[in-house]
Amino acid sequence: MKLFISIPVPFEKLPALNDAAKKLKAQALSKKMEVQWVRPENWAINLVVLEVTEDQVPAVQNHIDEICKKWPPFKLEIRSFSAFPDLLHTRVVVCDIQNKRELATAQDQLRTAFESLGLDTGHKDERPFLTLARLRKARNFKDVFSPFANKKFGKIKVTQLILLSSEQVGPYPKYAQISQHPFTGTEDDEPLTPNDSD
Repeated sequence: MKLFISIPVPFEKLPALNDAAKKLKAQALSKKMEVQWVRPENWAINLVVLEVTEDQVPAVQNHIDEICKKWPPFKLEIRSFSAFPDLLHTRVVVCDIQNKRELATAQDQLRTAFESLGLDTGHKDERPFLTLARLRKARNFKDVFSPFANKKFGKIKVTQLILLSSEQVGPYPKYAQISQHPFTGTEDDEPLTPNDSD
Protein backbone atom coordinates (compact mmCIF):
# COMPACT_ATOMS: atom_id res chain seq x y z
CA MET A 1 0.00 0.00 0.00
CA LYS A 2 1.07 3.59 -0.59
CA LEU A 3 1.35 5.99 2.36
CA PHE A 4 1.96 9.73 2.49
CA ILE A 5 3.43 11.57 5.48
CA SER A 6 1.93 15.03 5.17
CA ILE A 7 1.31 18.41 6.76
CA PRO A 8 -2.43 19.17 7.02
CA VAL A 9 -3.37 22.61 5.69
CA PRO A 10 -6.14 24.36 7.69
CA PHE A 11 -8.21 25.81 4.84
CA GLU A 12 -10.21 28.00 7.22
CA LYS A 13 -7.00 29.93 7.99
CA LEU A 14 -6.42 30.76 4.32
CA PRO A 15 -9.43 32.78 3.07
CA ALA A 16 -7.41 34.28 0.20
CA LEU A 17 -6.52 30.82 -1.09
CA ASN A 18 -10.10 29.59 -0.71
CA ASP A 19 -11.35 32.54 -2.75
CA ALA A 20 -8.67 32.14 -5.43
CA ALA A 21 -9.28 28.40 -5.69
CA LYS A 22 -13.00 29.01 -6.30
CA LYS A 23 -12.17 31.48 -9.09
CA LEU A 24 -9.65 29.04 -10.55
CA LYS A 25 -12.26 26.30 -10.54
CA ALA A 26 -14.78 28.57 -12.29
CA GLN A 27 -12.27 29.46 -15.01
CA ALA A 28 -11.39 25.81 -15.59
CA LEU A 29 -15.09 24.96 -15.80
CA SER A 30 -15.70 27.73 -18.35
CA LYS A 31 -12.97 26.22 -20.51
CA LYS A 32 -14.58 22.77 -20.19
CA MET A 33 -11.54 21.24 -18.51
CA GLU A 34 -12.03 17.85 -16.87
CA VAL A 35 -10.59 18.46 -13.40
CA GLN A 36 -10.78 16.56 -10.10
CA TRP A 37 -10.50 19.16 -7.31
CA VAL A 38 -9.23 18.32 -3.83
CA ARG A 39 -11.78 19.32 -1.19
CA PRO A 40 -10.32 22.14 0.99
CA GLU A 41 -10.72 20.09 4.16
CA ASN A 42 -8.39 17.51 2.58
CA TRP A 43 -5.62 19.94 1.59
CA ALA A 44 -2.20 18.63 2.64
CA ILE A 45 1.50 19.12 1.86
CA ASN A 46 3.08 15.74 1.17
CA LEU A 47 6.61 15.31 2.53
CA VAL A 48 7.38 11.63 2.05
CA VAL A 49 5.76 8.76 0.17
CA LEU A 50 6.22 5.16 1.33
CA GLU A 51 5.39 1.79 -0.20
CA VAL A 52 4.63 -0.61 2.67
CA THR A 53 2.67 -3.71 3.55
CA GLU A 54 -0.34 -3.39 5.82
CA ASP A 55 1.46 -5.01 8.74
CA GLN A 56 4.21 -2.34 8.54
CA VAL A 57 1.81 0.54 9.19
CA PRO A 58 2.02 0.43 13.03
CA ALA A 59 5.84 0.61 12.87
CA VAL A 60 5.60 3.60 10.52
CA GLN A 61 3.22 5.33 12.93
CA ASN A 62 5.54 4.67 15.89
CA HIS A 63 8.51 6.14 14.03
CA ILE A 64 6.55 9.28 13.11
CA ASP A 65 5.53 9.70 16.75
CA GLU A 66 9.14 9.43 17.91
CA ILE A 67 10.29 12.01 15.36
CA CYS A 68 7.46 14.44 16.17
CA LYS A 69 8.37 14.38 19.86
CA LYS A 70 11.47 16.42 18.97
CA TRP A 71 9.81 18.97 16.67
CA PRO A 72 8.39 22.33 17.77
CA PRO A 73 5.66 24.01 15.68
CA PHE A 74 6.77 26.36 12.90
CA LYS A 75 5.15 28.74 10.42
CA LEU A 76 4.97 28.20 6.68
CA GLU A 77 3.88 30.49 3.84
CA ILE A 78 1.58 29.26 1.08
CA ARG A 79 2.65 30.89 -2.17
CA SER A 80 1.56 31.16 -5.80
CA PHE A 81 -0.18 28.64 -8.06
CA SER A 82 2.00 26.33 -10.12
CA ALA A 83 1.58 23.23 -12.27
CA PHE A 84 3.13 19.86 -13.12
CA PRO A 85 4.79 19.05 -15.40
CA ASP A 86 4.45 22.66 -16.68
CA LEU A 87 1.85 25.36 -17.42
CA LEU A 88 1.38 24.36 -21.05
CA HIS A 89 0.82 20.66 -20.26
CA THR A 90 -0.80 20.81 -16.82
CA ARG A 91 -1.78 17.53 -15.17
CA VAL A 92 -1.58 18.64 -11.52
CA VAL A 93 -2.48 22.07 -10.10
CA VAL A 94 -0.52 22.98 -6.97
CA CYS A 95 0.47 25.82 -4.66
CA ASP A 96 4.15 26.44 -4.15
CA ILE A 97 5.35 26.37 -0.55
CA GLN A 98 7.90 28.60 1.14
CA ASN A 99 11.36 27.04 0.86
CA LYS A 100 11.91 27.16 4.59
CA ARG A 101 14.78 25.55 6.45
CA GLU A 102 12.46 23.77 8.90
CA LEU A 103 10.46 22.21 6.09
CA ALA A 104 13.50 20.95 4.19
CA THR A 105 15.05 19.55 7.37
CA ALA A 106 11.81 17.84 8.40
CA GLN A 107 11.59 16.14 5.02
CA ASP A 108 15.25 15.10 5.23
CA GLN A 109 14.87 13.66 8.73
CA LEU A 110 11.81 11.65 7.74
CA ARG A 111 13.51 10.23 4.66
CA THR A 112 16.61 9.29 6.62
CA ALA A 113 14.56 7.54 9.31
CA PHE A 114 12.57 5.42 6.90
CA GLU A 115 15.42 4.68 4.51
CA SER A 116 17.27 3.22 7.51
CA LEU A 117 14.40 0.71 7.70
CA GLY A 118 14.93 -0.22 4.06
CA LEU A 119 11.88 1.68 2.77
CA ASP A 120 11.82 3.68 -0.47
CA THR A 121 10.89 7.32 0.24
CA GLY A 122 10.46 8.58 -3.33
CA HIS A 123 12.49 11.05 -5.35
CA LYS A 124 14.95 13.00 -3.22
CA ASP A 125 14.68 16.11 -5.42
CA GLU A 126 10.88 16.27 -5.15
CA ARG A 127 9.89 19.51 -3.44
CA PRO A 128 6.89 19.76 -1.12
CA PHE A 129 3.77 21.41 -2.52
CA LEU A 130 0.05 21.69 -1.86
CA THR A 131 -2.00 19.75 -4.41
CA LEU A 132 -5.27 21.46 -5.40
CA ALA A 133 -6.44 19.48 -8.45
CA ARG A 134 -5.63 16.80 -11.02
CA LEU A 135 -6.56 16.78 -14.69
CA ARG A 136 -7.54 13.71 -16.62
CA LYS A 137 -5.81 15.08 -19.73
CA ALA A 138 -3.00 17.62 -19.98
CA ARG A 139 -4.26 21.17 -20.65
CA ASN A 140 -2.76 24.64 -21.04
CA PHE A 141 -3.27 26.49 -17.74
CA LYS A 142 -1.23 29.60 -18.56
CA ASP A 143 -4.25 31.87 -19.12
CA VAL A 144 -6.13 30.33 -16.18
CA PHE A 145 -3.27 31.18 -13.81
CA SER A 146 -2.54 34.67 -15.18
CA PRO A 147 -4.91 36.60 -12.83
CA PHE A 148 -3.12 35.06 -9.84
CA ALA A 149 0.51 35.57 -10.91
CA ASN A 150 2.93 35.90 -7.97
CA LYS A 151 0.09 36.01 -5.44
CA LYS A 152 0.79 34.81 -1.90
CA PHE A 153 -2.03 33.28 0.13
CA GLY A 154 -0.93 33.59 3.75
CA LYS A 155 0.82 31.60 6.47
CA ILE A 156 -0.14 28.54 8.46
CA LYS A 157 1.20 27.22 11.76
CA VAL A 158 2.46 23.66 11.34
CA THR A 159 1.72 21.70 14.53
CA GLN A 160 1.42 18.09 13.38
CA LEU A 161 1.90 15.51 10.67
CA ILE A 162 -0.78 13.19 9.32
CA LEU A 163 -0.43 9.76 7.76
CA LEU A 164 -2.53 9.19 4.63
CA SER A 165 -3.20 6.10 2.56
CA SER A 166 -3.70 6.33 -1.20
CA GLU A 167 -5.80 4.09 -3.43
CA GLN A 168 -6.27 4.47 -7.17
CA VAL A 169 -9.98 4.81 -7.98
CA GLY A 170 -10.51 5.21 -11.71
CA PRO A 171 -8.21 7.89 -13.16
CA TYR A 172 -7.62 9.65 -9.81
CA PRO A 173 -6.14 8.63 -6.44
CA LYS A 174 -8.34 8.56 -3.34
CA TYR A 175 -6.82 9.50 0.02
CA ALA A 176 -7.83 8.52 3.54
CA GLN A 177 -6.36 9.75 6.81
CA ILE A 178 -4.99 6.98 9.03
CA SER A 179 -3.53 8.90 11.98
CA GLN A 180 -2.43 12.26 13.38
CA HIS A 181 0.98 12.96 14.94
CA PRO A 182 1.29 16.24 16.91
CA PHE A 183 4.58 18.04 17.43
CA THR A 184 5.45 17.99 21.13
CA GLY A 185 8.96 19.43 21.06
CA THR A 186 9.99 22.91 22.16
CA GLU A 187 12.29 25.48 20.60
CA ASP A 188 14.95 24.41 23.09
CA ASP A 189 15.04 20.97 21.45
CA GLU A 190 16.31 22.52 18.17
CA PRO A 191 15.64 19.43 16.01
CA LEU A 192 14.76 21.24 12.81
CA THR A 193 18.20 22.55 11.91
CA PRO A 194 20.22 21.68 8.81
CA ASN A 195 22.58 18.73 8.94
CA ASP A 196 26.25 19.61 9.34
CA SER A 197 26.83 18.41 5.78
CA ASP A 198 24.29 20.86 4.30
